[in-house]
Amino acid sequence: MPPRAESPLAPLPPARFLTGDAAILLSRGNDRALAELVLQALMLQQRGETISELTHALEGAVYYRSCQPERVASISGIFALPEVKPLKTAEPKKWKAA
Repeated sequence: MPPRAESPLAPLPPARFLTGDAAILLSRGNDRALAELVLQALMLQQRGETISELTHALEGAVYYRSCQPERVASISGIFALPEVKPLKTAEPKKWKAA
């Protein structure tokens, strides 16, 4: 399959890695990296590369984030923590030697 000339976010045909035998790897036990895994596989599929095995990589996530920086910034702003100054603590009491 040749690389797609359309938008990088254009719909793709159903991905075999989500429904094939390897989909057993997509379990709740590894859901922390599931988004990166799927984005990597989608990017490889979009480029027309054969996906022989599912492997974790950040290249796909970085690629799709670069395609839509405004959306990424607005979403990351939702999860940004406010800047907090550290609390001042009292000096530890010095005990007199007996």
